[in-house]
Amino acid sequence: MGRVVVALEESTYLTIVCPLLRLPGFVAAYATSVGTALEDLGIPADLVQSEVSAIVEGVSFARNDNRSLLGSVNDVAFHADVQLENARRNDLSALGRAQRELNEMPHVRREPPFPSQAVRLLFRSALAVH
Repeated sequence: MGRVVVALEESTYLTIVCPLLRLPGFVAAYATSVGTALEDLGIPADLVQSEVSAIVEGVSFARNDNRSLLGSVNDVAFHADVQLENARRNDLSALGRAQRELNEMPHVRREPPFPSQAVRLLFRSALAVH
C-alpha cells in the first residue's frame, strides 16, 4: 500500500490511520478512515455520515503549531509503525486494526486519557437520543 498518514484530532486525540494518496483521493480515504473510527466506537451511523460528509465537503489543511500535539503525533506514529511492522503488511485491514488499537492507547496529561473515551463523551448527548 505504501506510505500512511497518522493524524490526531486535537480535542479528543481520536487517531486516524489512512493511506497517503494524492488529492483529492486522500480526502476520501481520510474521511472513510474517520468514519470507520467513529463506527468502531459505536457512534450512530447518521452521526458518522454527517462527520464524513463535513470532511469531504469542507476539508482544510493547516500547519500544526501546537508543540504538545506534534509530540503526541510523533509518539502515536511510532506506535503505528510498530503495529504495522508487526502485522507485516500495510493493507486496509492492518490500518484499521492499528487505528482501533491506537484509539485505546492512553495519553498522559489528558482527561479522559483514552481517545475512545473522549470521543464517546463528545458524542454523549447525541448518543442519548439514539
